[in-house]
Amino acid sequence: MAIELLWETQSVLARFEGVGCLPRDVADELGIVGPAARASGLPRDVRHDHPSGLFRTSSVPVATGETGDVFARAQVRWLEIQRSIAWIRQLLQTQPTNDAPCAAVGPLAPDRLAVALVEGWRGEVCHVALTDAQGRFARYKVVDPSFHNWPGLAYAMRNQAISDFPICNKSFNLSYCGHDL
Repeated sequence: MAIELLWETQSVLARFEGVGCLPRDVADELGIVGPAARASGLPRDVRHDHPSGLFRTSSVPVATGETGDVFARAQVRWLEIQRSIAWIRQLLQTQPTNDAPCAAVGPLAPDRLAVALVEGWRGEVCHVALTDAQGRFARYKVVDPSFHNWPGLAYAMRNQAISDFPICNKSFNLSYCGHDL
């Protein structure tokens, strides 16, 4: 299987292991989120830290690494895929069906602030909405996980060869436009 080639090929391991390390204490201090944080040993996951909906009663086990290198970031993603598939299969067998239509959303309350956190594939995504006196959106802001994680890539590249940048960059999976939202 292709995944075994990834984990067992010496040339791949040489590019993954010990490359682009982000230690746990640095990841914590920088506020790194998502798989990059989890690969450094921080069990940060909005689904666990701020559960809502289905995640209040059932959740995907958090996958963490220890080394904070390219290998750990790849391994955390692989474990998350495996655990998510198992979790979805379990839910499909145990959740009752519901044919009731979703309730319509009413008008928004005036002069309010709403904050929502969701765990995206890069990590914590924050949505903030403000309404005006008539209950219309006055402002809406999205904060992509890349906003939090760019400093992690900068740290991970310290004392690394320039040839390590592409693999480190991809292991963080940052969004250039997500930082500018």
